[in-house]
Amino acid sequence: MKKIFFLILAFVISLNSIGCLYTNVVAPIKTSDETRYNFTTADFTILGRVEASGSISSYFWLVSVGGAGYFELLDQAKKLGGDEVMNVKVDIINQSAVLFLWQKVTWKATGFAVKYNKLDKPEKK
Repeated sequence: MKKIFFLILAFVISLNSIGCLYTNVVAPIKTSDETRYNFTTADFTILGRVEASGSISSYFWLVSVGGAGYFELLDQAKKLGGDEVMNVKVDIINQSAVLFLWQKVTWKATGFAVKYNKLDKPEKK
């Protein structure tokens, strides 16, 4: 009986290192890739602050569900008539219990909805 218990325990612990049996998670993640542009205030108009939030729950290392991502912010910006979201900030709260048998990650993202102004194109001669 002890061998079966330890085999089951070893299996459950190994799931933590290889991932869940089921995952359905969307979350904003900061990347290390950067693209830099030289904008001035003449290039865009700030329409207002947008925010989105979500949570991801994981149970017994087997199932992870929930979340929302950057597109949640972009949808809010488009409702204001915007083209993009700038200056995105993300706060994350991670809660867990009993050696990660239950885990909940809650996040809130904020940014500014902006509308790009049409730039004058040079006339063809």
